[in-house]
Amino acid sequence: MLLNQLWSENGNIKNLLSNSFFQLQANCAITDIQNQVKPLKEVREVMVKAYQKVSS
Repeated sequence: MLLNQLWSENGNIKNLLSNSFFQLQANCAITDIQNQVKPLKEVREVMVKAYQKVSS
């Protein structure tokens, strides 16, 4: 991709590198968010089961 930017007349390498860095940060954040969601889902399941037990 970087080589294609070099051949392009209006290519801006600085923007390309900046966007690539932001994409890398976003991809790394996905794993962190998934790790945060996992325990919340477990708590939710326990709460739903407790509610179903009480309401029946």
